[in-house]
Amino acid sequence: MKLSDILIQDRTDEAYLACQRERHRARITKDTDFLAEKRTDEEYVARLRTAASYAMQDMFVLPGSGGERMHVGTPPAWHERRTDDEEYVWHLNRMDYFHTLSELYVLTGERAYGEKALGDLINWIDTCPMYPLPDEGATEEDFWALAKPFRGEVDPWRSLEVGIRVNGSWAVLYDRLLLTDLMTPEVHTKIAVSFYEHMLALYRLTTRFWPAANHNHYLTEMLGLLRAACLFPDVRQAQDWQAFALRELGRCAKNQFTPEGAQVEGCPGYHSGSLNEYLTVARMARDFGFTFPDEMRTLCTRAARHAVYTTLPDGRWASIGDTPMLTGVVHTTRCYYQSFGELGPMANILAIHPNHDERIIPASVQEAARAQAAAAPGGDNDQRTLGQYMARTGWTREDSYFLFSCATPINNGHTHQDPMSFILYLQGDPVVIDPSYFAYRSCPERKLFKSPEYHSTLTFDDKPPFEYLSMWGYSAQKEGHIRNSYRMDGVYAADASHHNYDPDFHKRLCALVGDDVFIVADDVVNMTKTDVRLYFHMDDPTVRIEGGEAVSSRIRVLLPEGVEAEMLPGEKSPFTDLREPTSRIRLTDTSHDSRLYLTIFTKRDDVTKAYIQRREDGVYISYTDADGEHIYRWVFSCSFGKVQ
Repeated sequence: MKLSDILIQDRTDEAYLACQRERHRARITKDTDFLAEKRTDEEYVARLRTAASYAMQDMFVLPGSGGERMHVGTPPAWHERRTDDEEYVWHLNRMDYFHTLSELYVLTGERAYGEKALGDLINWIDTCPMYPLPDEGATEEDFWALAKPFRGEVDPWRSLEVGIRVNGSWAVLYDRLLLTDLMTPEVHTKIAVSFYEHMLALYRLTTRFWPAANHNHYLTEMLGLLRAACLFPDVRQAQDWQAFALRELGRCAKNQFTPEGAQVEGCPGYHSGSLNEYLTVARMARDFGFTFPDEMRTLCTRAARHAVYTTLPDGRWASIGDTPMLTGVVHTTRCYYQSFGELGPMANILAIHPNHDERIIPASVQEAARAQAAAAPGGDNDQRTLGQYMARTGWTREDSYFLFSCATPINNGHTHQDPMSFILYLQGDPVVIDPSYFAYRSCPERKLFKSPEYHSTLTFDDKPPFEYLSMWGYSAQKEGHIRNSYRMDGVYAADASHHNYDPDFHKRLCALVGDDVFIVADDVVNMTKTDVRLYFHMDDPTVRIEGGEAVSSRIRVLLPEGVEAEMLPGEKSPFTDLREPTSRIRLTDTSHDSRLYLTIFTKRDDVTKAYIQRREDGVYISYTDADGEHIYRWVFSCSFGKVQ
């Protein structure tokens, strides 16, 4: 394909490069001038140099590399899978290291960094030609035969990577090299033609892949199409593709977010990632001169509030589903301010994550946000449609927090086998955790980290609530939801139930009392006379059983009466392929009765005499501390409150 094949108006290589430089000069200069302010930050530049030194040697941490850097070939072997994880090829072909190399080139002017990134890009274009695309009128059979490399193959041209490249690494490199002498007319034409091929693939294929616009892949792919069309507005169909991408992004907003503003997959990491993509659209609207739709602005506000509530007291994402234990909301906070010139719902993050880049968020704005957050009371976020309830006692790293989730049938394969599991922090310390996901490949660890036994939920006869069929698939599920939430002075609570064990039935209440007592009440109807097991995944590997309690130097867990208690080893996965030791409490009841179980988590020594009892007007829950006896009444899905 030649330049004349892709442009509306015929131009020489030299003329088209000059046109693109003139069109984008002001925008690029503004961005590079902003970036160049970091030249005086010696520590920052030193970190970049360290990261770039590995990229220059083609040494990367990739899926399946066990968290260690590995050599990927010089130049990278784009098609070759060098670990047992198919994500290896996809991640390599995202070329994330272009960001580091091109930034260091801007900051230092050292050509080797720009030349390395540009050389790898040209090598990719030369060695990874696009596959033939189906014609607009292709039959179903012909379409899917030709679309195969783009849809599910372990291939550099998988459509998700196509979208990621042209919105991310390629777009960044293009901007940072366009005005330099590294970008020759011949090189520029080769890049422009490949961008056009990427756009053609995204437009021609992905709507057929995701006709309901209900998957995060499609959101990323449409964002890539929008970015590329804005960068190359003179190519054939670019204006139509820009309008098409905006319309489809609107459909994604309607179909991938709940009315309360949560991304439907129920994974905080994917939620923040999707929010970031709409914040990117807002910045693109400003940079390229199109209108950012009002409905997307409203979505960003609602989604930001949810992102704030899925941020744990230590600043990490709540790692439910396939969410890594990272501090991704920091980036989201900066993006929100860059998009709208205000922090909005993200303001409270400044108390958990102080000291953001003052070039992005001015010091005065940060100071005001921290003061506001420090004075703000706790609150809750009831995402009823999503099936999640979150509550926190405040907005500092010393506050308490819990997230309670139940939504079946599940939305997608990112969700785990854990209806009515929860995460708990007491006074800033992680107590009960979700272990995250470990890997996106078919392996025993993937199955284990998704299992109910690795979460904090209940099973009958050690059977999962639904069967694990593959790393992305489960058997059919029955209905289950958060039923109600309750808020009163110093108390946040919610209850839930699900029917996946029919005719056996499980109802659960989670209640945070003050900042140091957490109540879990389980109401179990055991129609099939099976063994009941309760699991709690503890962050502390030193937890041990002593009498009727599970204890460590950090926590006391008052266990239900009449159960067999034991400690099991556990693991959490801070990031892909990494694992750290934890512990798990397993409680076994072989009485085969329908009954109530009460478990209390606390950091206090004076909490004693916990009991739970069913009466005609509800379930009564009680414990005693230095202030006397505290009694609460729970009527499932109707009420929860203090009696005494």
